[in-house]
Amino acid sequence: DLRVETALNSMGVCAVDPEEGDLGVVGAQILKPGSPERSTLWLRMNSDDPNVRMPAIATSVIHSEAIAVLYEWIASLTDCQSP
Repeated sequence: DLRVETALNSMGVCAVDPEEGDLGVVGAQILKPGSPERSTLWLRMNSDDPNVRMPAIATSVIHSEAIAVLYEWIASLTDCQSP
C-alpha cells in the first residue's frame, strides 16, 4: 500500500525482503531506508529490462524525474518510522 496517506511502517514494504528476487543485490529489501541502491522498489522502477521493470505493464520509458524523487526520498529515510 504505497498511498501517500499510508504510514511508512504500514505500507508493508519497508525493511521487507523482496519476494520477487533481490536482483543480485546483497542485503536488498523492497525499501531499505537510506539506501536506494539496495531497494528493489527503486531498482525495478529504474530498470529498462522487461523482466525486472516495475510496473511491468504499459511502461517502456524510465521517468527520470520520478526516479530522482524516489531516490531522494529513500535516501532521506533513517528507519521505517520516518514520515
